[in-house]
Amino acid sequence: MVSCCYHCADFESRFVNSSWSEHEYELCLTLLRLNQSGCVTSEATKPGYITCPSSWKSRINDALNRPSPDVTEVSLMNAYSKLPNAISLFTDPSLRPELVWSLHGNLSRVLTEDKSELSASTKFFLGQGFKTYVQLAAQSDELDSNLWDLIKPVASKYSRLPLFLEGVLTYISSGSGNFQESTPDEFANALIMNLAGPSHQLRLLSLKILQKLLQAAGEDASPISLAVEIEESELTVQSARVISMQLRKLVILYPQVVSRRWMAMLIPYFCFGLFSKKLGPLWDDAAAALRTISEHPEGEKIVSDVAIRWLHEKAPQDTSDDDNFEEDDDINPRAFGEYECFNGAKIEKLSAKYHD
Repeated sequence: MVSCCYHCADFESRFVNSSWSEHEYELCLTLLRLNQSGCVTSEATKPGYITCPSSWKSRINDALNRPSPDVTEVSLMNAYSKLPNAISLFTDPSLRPELVWSLHGNLSRVLTEDKSELSASTKFFLGQGFKTYVQLAAQSDELDSNLWDLIKPVASKYSRLPLFLEGVLTYISSGSGNFQESTPDEFANALIMNLAGPSHQLRLLSLKILQKLLQAAGEDASPISLAVEIEESELTVQSARVISMQLRKLVILYPQVVSRRWMAMLIPYFCFGLFSKKLGPLWDDAAAALRTISEHPEGEKIVSDVAIRWLHEKAPQDTSDDDNFEEDDDINPRAFGEYECFNGAKIEKLSAKYHD
C-alpha cells in the first residue's frame, strides 16, 4: 500500500506541475479523492506528499481574494479551500497569512451584510470559506477571538445552512472566543428547532454546537451528550436495543434537567426528530418517550405545541420543500410498520411511475 502511494504521488506530482492549468477542475476533484483514500497528503513526513507549483498557488490566492466571484469560480473556490489537506500549499510562508486575511475579510463582510437573497459567493464565505478560515487561522494562532460578536446577531438567520453550522462548531471548538457570555436565545431556539427536522446533518451539528456552548459556560451537557450518541448510532436491528436504552435514560433525566437552560425544549424536540429515522422500533421508543415527557406539566405543553404544528405541516395538501429537505422521497417512512419495507415500496412506486 505504501509503495502504491509513493508511485501514485510521484506520477500525480509530475502531472500537477506540468498540466495543472489545462486540467484544473479534474485535478482538484482527483486530488481531494486521493486524499480521502490516503494516497496523497500535504504532510511532508507521510507517504504521498505532494507540493503545489508556485503558479497554481498564485492562481488559488487570487481566486480566494475575489469579493464577488461568479458561480463557476465559486465551485473552484470550494475545491481550493479543501486543497490544504491534499497538497502542500504553504511551503511559501507568506501564503497562509494572505489566505487567512482574505477569508477573514470576506467572512466579516458577509456577516454584516443584510441581504434577503444569498449569492453563491456569500454561501461560500459563510460555509466552506468560514470553516477553512478557522482551520488555517487556528494552525497559525491568528484566529480572531472577537469574531463571535459578528456571528451572534446573524447566527439564527443562517442556522439551516449546514456548512455555516460546521464553521460555527469549528470556531467554538477552537476555544478562542468568549463563549461564557449568554448565547442569544434566538440562535439557541433555531438550533433546537432543527432537532425536530428530518436532516441528520442539521440535527447532529445543532446538538454539538449546543453541547460546546454549555461546556464553555461550565454547565452540565451530559443530556446533550446522550442525544449525540443516539443521533450518531447506526440504524440497525442490532443497535436498536442500545438506542432504546439510551433514549430511556435521556427521558428519565427530563424531570431533573427541565429547569436547566434549553433542556425543557431540547429533549422533546429531539424525540420528535427521531420519527424521521428509518428504524421502526425507534419510532415506538420515541412515542413512548414523548408520552413520558408529557407527564411533566412543561413537557406536556411543549409536546402538544409541536404535535399540533406537525399536524398542520405534514397535512396531505402540504407540498413545501421541507418534505424533500434531506432526501428526495415522497413516501413518508412513518407510514410503514415494523415489518414493512420502505425501500421496496419506493421501488414499486418508481416502477409504476415510469412503466404504467
